[in-house]
Amino acid sequence: MQHASYMAVFLFQLTSLQAQITSEVKEFSKLIPGFYSTEAMWKKDSTFSNVQLHIVPIWQESKEGFWFYLEQAEVKSLQRPYRQVILHITANNKSVMSANLAIKNRLSFAGAWKDAALLQRLTKADIDSINTCNIVFTRISKKTFVGGTTQGGCPNQYKGASYFTNESALTERSLKSWDRGWKADGQLAWGPAKHGYTFDKISGL
Repeated sequence: MQHASYMAVFLFQLTSLQAQITSEVKEFSKLIPGFYSTEAMWKKDSTFSNVQLHIVPIWQESKEGFWFYLEQAEVKSLQRPYRQVILHITANNKSVMSANLAIKNRLSFAGAWKDAALLQRLTKADIDSINTCNIVFTRISKKTFVGGTTQGGCPNQYKGASYFTNESALTERSLKSWDRGWKADGQLAWGPAKHGYTFDKISGL
């Protein structure tokens, strides 16, 4: 009986994990990897930074959704990226959940998007499970997803902020992202006031 009970629990867990791979999750995970740049935007408005963004797949043998390594840096300091996270893409009902997972000692993995040996060293043990933030995307057309942080945003202490919010849109050609930090009283602490960044997709994978 114990063996039967164990197998029932195992099969339930396996079914739950497989259920995370919806058509929305599959399409989103096809669209998101690639090399992105804000150079075109920066040339039009130098108040925004010239930023490169790389998103590459990792842990492709996993059955727990899709995993990606993300690295973001200004062109003037590519060797020292200011953002490195692991993206875990799963289903959230009919939407797509993108969990942004912090990386312990992240700078030790700088440049991993172009270094297969370094990328292979990245394991789930390197995830900082305390510092996470979820973005939920809704599919509005075959190859377009829009989303953002859930109500209340995510904790953030940068420049006196209490929390930050994100608004994003993903298509075949671009990733738009608008991050803003907010003080406890609702005043803007950091981030562009009018609109976010447009990352043009230069190449895909």
